[in-house]
Amino acid sequence: MSVFVYQAVYSRELISSFGKNTQNRSQAINVTTEGNWYKLIGCWMAFNEYDLVIIAEIPSVEAMAGAVLAVGTLGKASRCKTTNLLKMDQAVTAMTCA
Repeated sequence: MSVFVYQAVYSRELISSFGKNTQNRSQAINVTTEGNWYKLIGCWMAFNEYDLVIIAEIPSVEAMAGAVLAVGTLGKASRCKTTNLLKMDQAVTAMTCA
């Protein structure tokens, strides 16, 4: 399993609905990813360049790309960034290959 950080900026449409439809966004994310081999580690609201930060274990880069595309079709994010994290044992392996 690979660990990924997904950061997103909420769309104007989603932000405008917050007062009318207040909810825990991690529940919506769990529903979107449920049954797709994902393990949601955590979901946070952020106050910086991005509004939402998600950390999840996903089996492959291809599966993460599929998740990003699935989330994109919802129209809830106007911009996103994905970062593949290496566990320290993976980093050590990478260092020996350098």
